[in-house]
Amino acid sequence: MKRINLKARIRRNMLDTLSGENYRDENSNIIQYLNNFGADVLVGIEREDGVYTLIGTDTIYYMTSLMVQEKISIKDFLYILQETAMTNGKMSTYEFIKINKNSSVWVMNAQVMSALWNTMLILC
Repeated sequence: MKRINLKARIRRNMLDTLSGENYRDENSNIIQYLNNFGADVLVGIEREDGVYTLIGTDTIYYMTSLMVQEKISIKDFLYILQETAMTNGKMSTYEFIKINKNSSVWVMNAQVMSALWNTMLILC
């Protein structure tokens, strides 16, 4: 049921449209690859250079700009997004969201970040 609602949420928030060629779904190579190793990845974004942010059922999987694979729970990531948005306001560029002193999650831009955020909310 959540997967059906997730697809509707993606269309409503235009995650696929806003992220354009960077949008990844269950048919994408990176998602199939990670799922073959036990992840439960649903959708996300990926840059041409391999940096990605992918939404799983409970976890955000991401590749940092230093090409390090990481993951964080959706609840923790949503908290960080909220804190970052409250600190930086609407005018920030939001290309990366700092998770800790060593890693950041790529969110592309403010519009895609918002679409990712709203997509993750259905999984909580």
